[in-house]
Amino acid sequence: MNKNNLENKNCLITGATGGLGSNLAKILLENNCNIFLTSRNKLKLQKLQNQLEKTNKNNCKIIYEYGDLTKISDIKKIIKNIRKNFKTIDVLINNAGLFLAKPISKSKIDEFQNIFDVNVRAPFLFSKEFSQDMKKKKWGRIINIGSSSSYQGFSEGTIYCASKHALL
Repeated sequence: MNKNNLENKNCLITGATGGLGSNLAKILLENNCNIFLTSRNKLKLQKLQNQLEKTNKNNCKIIYEYGDLTKISDIKKIIKNIRKNFKTIDVLINNAGLFLAKPISKSKIDEFQNIFDVNVRAPFLFSKEFSQDMKKKKWGRIINIGSSSSYQGFSEGTIYCASKHALL
């Protein structure tokens, strides 16, 4: 993407404390974006924000909100905080994901539910919420981070593969 296309854009990254999420946050900050970070790990989230603040040469906004994306109440809390701080989101990166390697015969319904809540429902809810802003502005990007598991399964990966295929 051309740097000028991203300058001053408001970006949301779910799963920001993972390797890919934190690298995306650094790249977006380098491109003068305001970034809203989410993670279920509060300490890692604070650490990432502190690291980013040190390299924030253009005084971009860096906001974070802890949240468990298996809980609708946490998703609503994140959306409320975004609306308070940014009003709109221009770039949504649905990066959060849960992985489970377990035979389907030993998998539990709550494991299935949690994986689908994070890998499918949360991206749907964030996309539904912020795509309306993008349509009004006639500009926006929604990026769903998938997996090669969307295309080909593997032993003990039934639930994960199904969730990534659903996201695809």
